[in-house]
Amino acid sequence: MFVQETKTDRLNIRVPQSLKQTWQRAAKAQGRSLSDYILEKVTDGAIEDIGRLHVIELTLRDQTQLLKELHAPVPEPTARMRKMAIDYEKAVKNGVLVVSH
Repeated sequence: MFVQETKTDRLNIRVPQSLKQTWQRAAKAQGRSLSDYILEKVTDGAIEDIGRLHVIELTLRDQTQLLKELHAPVPEPTARMRKMAIDYEKAVKNGVLVVSH
């Protein structure tokens, strides 16, 4: 999913001739320039790689444990937790702590 925008930067790479020929053949088969072909493939790959950074893969055992924890009753807050919540609210209200959403 390559978005066309003004090209201002240049990237130079050295590749084996056989690899360049493979890319040229694939680009020609799609009726595209070599540059456009490479830009799309590299951009799509980068977006996919970045997307994987946000995925957590769990084993079946870990999935079961996570669901068990999520469905477990929520314990009552301790006195210390209640005090921390009150202190937090005061800090936000007094501008000592700024919360951005």
